Amino acid sequence: MTYDVIIIGSGPAGLTAGIYATRGGKKALIIEGGNRGGAIILTDIIENYSGFKHIDGFTLAENMREQAELFGTEFLSDTVTEYRLDGVKKSVVTELNGEIFAKNIILCMGTESRRLGLANEDKLIGRGVSYCATCDGFFFKNKTVVVNGGGDTALTEAMYLKKICKEVYLVHRRHGFKASAVLAKRLLDSGVKLVLDSVIEKLNGEPLKSITVKNVVSGETKEIETDGLFVAIGTIPRTELLKGKIDLNESGYIITDEDMKTNIAGVFGAGDIRQKSLRQVITACADGAIASFQID
Repeated sequence: MTYDVIIIGSGPAGLTAGIYATRGGKKALIIEGGNRGGAIILTDIIENYSGFKHIDGFTLAENMREQAELFGTEFLSDTVTEYRLDGVKKSVVTELNGEIFAKNIILCMGTESRRLGLANEDKLIGRGVSYCATCDGFFFKNKTVVVNGGGDTALTEAMYLKKICKEVYLVHRRHGFKASAVLAKRLLDSGVKLVLDSVIEKLNGEPLKSITVKNVVSGETKEIETDGLFVAIGTIPRTELLKGKIDLNESGYIITDEDMKTNIAGVFGAGDIRQKSLRQVITACADGAIASFQID
């Protein structure tokens, strides 16, 4: 069977692409892998998506999915192992269902959490180190935790953890934050303890018992005792399988024009996976809509 469009990823970009494609009379398949709903489902509260004063990420993603299904979007839970993008007819090879063909492909696989790169980091995942506060915060109830990062995600996670943990530290390598002014103000009023101009140099203990932090201004180091560390220092795109097949920037993000077109006709990039200045739910939805509007 050949689809008009195969959409890889079921986050806001992919789901919106499905809605617009099928509503426009196209036969669309979303391959969602093991990440149904995308990273949005891990967001405790969303306040900047137009039309909602606040909504949790899981509910918003499920609403989008139901809407896509209503218009006839098909879903497949499988993992893509290869992309075949040359020629008029494109295809993807999947783990469980083999090769699937389409006239167009929209790439919406999103991103994954960036690691600190410390020697024993991998060994401590699940033993004190986490990359998702809403996933693992419960395990640290009434305990002391550290959040590392200075963007919207880091500040949001720190304030979320402050509701359930005894003590929360926020370690950030700069003195100011990349996060929005609204979140920065809330953080200052939240009771989260700030450790600024600092980087984490060492993770101590198995399971984690403490972290060693270095002040980048003074050069001084100190140890912070903690039961958990939540890393929120940015993301990397899921484009490993696309290297050499499509134009990517130096950080691995897909390069597109304003119509979400890549350097290959019939192949589009949408959402957090593409090179862009703002990665938010609302911009991901816009990307998905624009990409679907361009398909033949």
